[in-house]
Amino acid sequence: MQPSVNLNNLQVSNQVLCDKYGNCIHLGERDCSIQRRNQKLLEEAPSPALTPELRKRMGSAAVAAASSIGYVGVGTVEFLLDSSGDFYFMEMNTRIQVEHPVTEMIYSIDLIEEQIRVAMGKKLRYTQNDVKLCGHAIECRINAEDAFQGFRPGPGLVTAYLPPGGPFVRMDSHLYADYLVPPTYDSLLGKLVVWAPTREKAITRMQRALRDTVVTGIPTTVDYHKLILEIQDFKEGKVDTSFILKHEAELSTPPPPPKKKKSMLRAMPAKEGDKSLVAVVGMGEDEHVQSNNESKRHQERKGVTRREPLPQHIFNDEKSLVTVLSKNKSSKLVLNGNESCNRGEGELLKSRSLVCT
Repeated sequence: MQPSVNLNNLQVSNQVLCDKYGNCIHLGERDCSIQRRNQKLLEEAPSPALTPELRKRMGSAAVAAASSIGYVGVGTVEFLLDSSGDFYFMEMNTRIQVEHPVTEMIYSIDLIEEQIRVAMGKKLRYTQNDVKLCGHAIECRINAEDAFQGFRPGPGLVTAYLPPGGPFVRMDSHLYADYLVPPTYDSLLGKLVVWAPTREKAITRMQRALRDTVVTGIPTTVDYHKLILEIQDFKEGKVDTSFILKHEAELSTPPPPPKKKKSMLRAMPAKEGDKSLVAVVGMGEDEHVQSNNESKRHQERKGVTRREPLPQHIFNDEKSLVTVLSKNKSSKLVLNGNESCNRGEGELLKSRSLVCT
């Protein structure tokens, strides 16, 4: 039986784990319906479209497919799910997938570890009854692309990078400040993953994590994901493979910047009583912390001009960056370009504020 040509179908991936002794289990599904030109943008687990009964049927079908070919390892069986609840086999990915962290978050199983154990010839440590779904997880793929210019690739130099933090927030990324994103490879910069007890709370947590993510110097899809999470259909779980097309107008303009807050600058010693190092923390609008002996040397690296070194950070809106600088007479704090305080002449108060003297 062939599925009808219907853009309202969902793409659902079922995670399987099998050993060479004939043991095979599934770890539920991931909803990968939000995609553009067949490229996944956002994944979540469990799928908001599945009932417990349908989840069980799809999981059993995935296990049967993997077992029938004697599959060994971690793999994913892809299904197309239509609006009537019928599902159809698409393909099997015989590898670990980009979006595997959402499954790890809701089942508390390290899939990479299990993949290695199985490859070493060990038996599965779990039966199907051992694995229990808990909570909800969402993953946003952060790419070096300008989503508001036709997803134009955005290679270049990352001038600053600050991943989000907090409980049940995970960022899998290779990024660092001064990293050069090449134009010749995949544009994926990182996978931002959150977990929460419910889907509603997971959405809220992801929205906060996206606000806290700082990548400067290149365009990214962070703002695009913010817009997706604000769409009412997404909040209600009404997603399918045509979601991006349906909401093209709502996703065409970047979200407005957050409201400006009063500037604030603090300097904190690395340790209580330690005056040799000072950690500088900033928050506010367009604050600039730099060293007045910053090197002006430039060097060419793969066609990109950069400063070496770069002991500075830019603070915008609610985003803050942290650096640790030596406390010496040649190092200054510059706030909004006109207020400076020589480190050697400053006084560190008990409140850990730096006051010019």
